[in-house]
Amino acid sequence: MEEGFIQGFINKIMDGVRTSLLEISQSFDMEKALPLELQRKQVAQMLGCSVDTFDIRFRNAPGFPVCKNGKYPRDAVREWYNQHWQEI
Repeated sequence: MEEGFIQGFINKIMDGVRTSLLEISQSFDMEKALPLELQRKQVAQMLGCSVDTFDIRFRNAPGFPVCKNGKYPRDAVREWYNQHWQEI
């Protein structure tokens, strides 16, 4: 009887851990964390740099994607970075 109680307690803890891990992993999901069109600050955050560094190293780089409204397309920025990371 005591063994069943302990196993139930362990299962309850494990369910809580699984739920917490799922929530944490979703917060790192780019599609859920950032919109399709990004502001400068969001692009800098995505690239892991300051806004000043983004302006100096990325913003005016040849072919860096930008929308006509001045925002940056999230997926195109990721693709551009993946193709040019060695040059930066």
